[in-house]
Amino acid sequence: MSSDLKRERLYVFILAALQFCHILDFVIMMPLGPMFMREFDITPAQFGILVSSYNLSGAPFTLLVGFVADRFDRKSFILANLLGFILATVYCGLSSTFEQLVIARILAGAFGGTLNAAIFAVIADLIPEIRRGQATGTVMSSFSVASVLGVPLGLTIATAYNWHHTFLFIAAVTVVIWFAVLVYIPKMRGHLGEPFNLKNLYKHYTSVAMNPNYRMSFLFIICIGFASFLLIPFISPFAVSNIGVSEKDLRLIYLFGGAFTFFSARYIGKLCDQWGSLKTFYLVALLSLIPISIYTHLENTSLAVTIIVTTFFMMTVSGRFVPCVTMATHNPSPKDRGVFMSFFNALRALSTASAAYVAGLIVSEGSMGELIGYEKVGYFSIVMALLCFYPATRLYKQITLKPVS
Repeated sequence: MSSDLKRERLYVFILAALQFCHILDFVIMMPLGPMFMREFDITPAQFGILVSSYNLSGAPFTLLVGFVADRFDRKSFILANLLGFILATVYCGLSSTFEQLVIARILAGAFGGTLNAAIFAVIADLIPEIRRGQATGTVMSSFSVASVLGVPLGLTIATAYNWHHTFLFIAAVTVVIWFAVLVYIPKMRGHLGEPFNLKNLYKHYTSVAMNPNYRMSFLFIICIGFASFLLIPFISPFAVSNIGVSEKDLRLIYLFGGAFTFFSARYIGKLCDQWGSLKTFYLVALLSLIPISIYTHLENTSLAVTIIVTTFFMMTVSGRFVPCVTMATHNPSPKDRGVFMSFFNALRALSTASAAYVAGLIVSEGSMGELIGYEKVGYFSIVMALLCFYPATRLYKQITLKPVS
C-alpha cells in the first residue's frame, strides 16, 4: 500500500471518528425519547421540538458561518467549531429542565451542523474523486457505528446512572478526537483565493447560493432529509408504546441496525464508485419503501421481528444519503466547496428539523400512551422519497458532463 493511500485512510478514519461524535450527540436523543417524555412529562409534539431544535439551529448557523467558510484554513475551522461543540454538549449534560435542554440542543446543533459541512468539504479536498464515493460511505457509516456502539453504550450509561452522564461521556470522547485532528489532519489552504474582505465574502456567498448548477444538489438533500426524518425521531417511542419493546431492549434495535448498516453503508459507497450513484440511489430508495410500510403498521409483535424490520429500515433509509452526498461532493468547484457544503448541510438540517416537527404535529398520544397517526407519517415519507427521483436524475446528468477533477 502506498504512503499516500495510507495517509488517505488515516484522514478518513479521523473524519469518521469526528462524524461519529456529533452524530451520536444527535441520534442519542431518539432512544432517550421515552426517558425524556416521562421525566419532563412532555407531549409527542414537545419531543419533536426537542429533536428538531438541534437541526433547526444548525441550518441558520451553518449558513452564517458558511459566509466565511472558504476564507480560512479548513483544519483551523474544524478545531474551532469542535471546541464549541464540546462545550455545548457539556451544557446538555448539565441541563436539569426541558427548557434548558432545548437551549443546550440549539447550541450543540449550531456547532454540530457546521462540523458536518466542514467534514465533507475536507473529503472533497483530500480524497481523489475516484475514491471519494468509498470515503463518503466510510464517513457516513459513522451513523452505523454510533448506533451499534455509541447508542447501546449511551443507553447503558443512562440506565446505570442517568441521561446527563451520557452527554458528558460524548463530550469526553470528542476531546480525544479534537487532539487527533490537531495532530494528524494537514492544513488546507489551497481553496483560499481572493483577499479577505466583506465585499469579496458577499460576492462569493451569493454566487454559490444563486448558482443554477447547484440547485439540484440542494433540492435533492431537502427531499431526502425530509423523507427520512419524518420517521426517525419516533422509532423508539413507537417501539416502546405501540410494539411493546422495553426501554432496556431498545439498545438491541440500535445494536443490530447499526451493525448491519456499518457494512451496508460502506458497500453502498463502493457501489456508487463501481455502478454509478444514480442507479445505486434508485435501488436503495425503492428498497427503503418496504420496511417503512411494514414498521409504521407493526403492533405487539416479537422483539425478533421488530429488530429485523428496523435493521432493514436503518440500512436502506440511511443508505439513501450515501449516493446523495457522493453526487453532491462532485458538484461544486474547489473554491466553492466550503460555502457549498455549508448551504448543503444547512438545507439538510432545516429539512430534517422541519420533518421532525411536522411528524410531532401528526402523531398524537392515545389514552393508553400509544402513538396514533404514525402510519400517516409513513405514507407521507414514501411520497417524499419518490419525489427525490427527480432531483437525483437531474443532478447525476449534470455532474457526468463535468470533467474529472
